[in-house]
Amino acid sequence: MKKNEINMLEGAIFSNIVKVALPLAFISILQQFFNAADVAVVGRFASSNALAAVGANTPIVNMFLTFFTGLATGGNVAISMQIGKNEKDKISSSVHTISLLAFICSMVLILVGEVFAHPLLSMIHTPETVFNQALLYLRIYLFAMAFAVIYNFASAILRSKGDTQRPLYCLIFSGVLNVLLNLFFVIVLHMDVVGVALATLISNIVCAFSTFVLLMKEPEPFTLKIRQLGFDYPILRMALKIGLPAGVQGMLFSISNIMIQSGINQFGPDCIAGNTAAMNFEFISYFIVAAFGQTVTTFISQNYAAGKYDRCRKIFRQSIVGSVLFCLCASLCFTFFREFWLGLFSTDPNVLEYATIRMFIVVLLESFTTFNEIPAGGLRGMGISMPPTIIAILGSCVFRIVWMATIFAWYPTIIVLMLVYPVSWFLISIGQMGTYLYYEKKKV
Repeated sequence: MKKNEINMLEGAIFSNIVKVALPLAFISILQQFFNAADVAVVGRFASSNALAAVGANTPIVNMFLTFFTGLATGGNVAISMQIGKNEKDKISSSVHTISLLAFICSMVLILVGEVFAHPLLSMIHTPETVFNQALLYLRIYLFAMAFAVIYNFASAILRSKGDTQRPLYCLIFSGVLNVLLNLFFVIVLHMDVVGVALATLISNIVCAFSTFVLLMKEPEPFTLKIRQLGFDYPILRMALKIGLPAGVQGMLFSISNIMIQSGINQFGPDCIAGNTAAMNFEFISYFIVAAFGQTVTTFISQNYAAGKYDRCRKIFRQSIVGSVLFCLCASLCFTFFREFWLGLFSTDPNVLEYATIRMFIVVLLESFTTFNEIPAGGLRGMGISMPPTIIAILGSCVFRIVWMATIFAWYPTIIVLMLVYPVSWFLISIGQMGTYLYYEKKKV
């Protein structure tokens, strides 16, 4: 194996899972850091309204990003299975099929985002005092996110052979660039919301371009050649069969968060700002779990295709251990040192009070999402994507709608609103774990 690849079919399991998952987690964390940098800079150097304008967009941005990230998972599984079966002749077709799909998805995101930016902000009851700023930020940011989609598809291709380090390096460089541009645009040029959005656009372009350069310089059969871009329809169907349900699952989590954001918005700008600050640490903790979920998908897809079923069982169980361990460490660090972390975003006592509530109810318990993500990732690795999506719809969307319409309507407090997260995680975990164990016994 080359130094930037990992042999997933042989050798140690836990250490190799960690070698793939942690860089993958850092990739997601750095992507979140783009938005966190926006939040921190406008919160400390602009105004509370600017902070609320950026924060009001968070659920909408995540809705689009999680959908296309899930869609990219289909490409990852398709190539991973071909590696497991040693079908080298099909890998090149997969690379060009998935790359073309990435370009098309980015164009769709720009078009849909620009058309629906205004109604989406209206739907979540964005306060009038920050609406115009939030709208301007969202329109620029969605254009920037089109390049993040391209990056996610390219990194999914590299991840299929265990290469998570080089996409991470690309993101580190663009992340540093994003912070520097944020500070320049906001502090020097006084561009507040527009400045942080433009900083994200420029850094995303750099990140997407550098990752695709890596693909163009890859040895065969992973080499990307622009003239060979085209759809291999059997591969496209396989990628969409896995990716679309995964994307819908991620999007539904975000849609339910949009509904919850609508409830948060009812408590005013201080509550929006406080939740925006706390969500950054919630996302970081969750990204650790999600990284192990994506890693278990790649590992199981290769080993399942190779017929190594006993190894699949070991991968599943050791992924759960790693996910809980690393996520819990992060959650405890953020929660018990919250004064320092939240102080990076705001010094307003009212904002910090709302943020603390979310830290204790949501961030501290984030490791429980392991029992949602790892089973869903394992099922997708076996080529089963619809059952975990249905469970996610019922738990993250239907249940939360019912909670908002009943429990929260009867007791409209911020604590009751936040409790919807751990309760829904518990219900989803029962469904996902039971479903995985059923298919594991049946197929593995």
